[in-house]
Amino acid sequence: MSLALVFCMTGIGRAEQMPVPSDVQIPLILKILTFDRNFEVKITTALTIGIVYDPQNPASLQGKDAIAQSLAPFTTKTIKKLPIAYTRVLPIHAAFGCCNSLIGVCS
Repeated sequence: MSLALVFCMTGIGRAEQMPVPSDVQIPLILKILTFDRNFEVKITTALTIGIVYDPQNPASLQGKDAIAQSLAPFTTKTIKKLPIAYTRVLPIHAAFGCCNSLIGVCS
């Protein structure tokens, strides 16, 4: 079982600029997770972070790339002995429009 944190890079119809840079957000979120007393109960195999983005929106694509670039160095690290992974995830409405995947997970 893995926990999925989702970074929403889209709003309905538009993406907003990130007020806090991704290279600040990612280490902060991962540090905060170390204080969760129930982390080991909730997460048993890996921490998987989902990056939700809109493929039709250039700002959303830039945000997805920034978050993925910030997460990449952490994939060789662990939180409480559990590996960190991430995946790019299309919202359901975009999944039907741009790829033939019902789940909408793109890597």
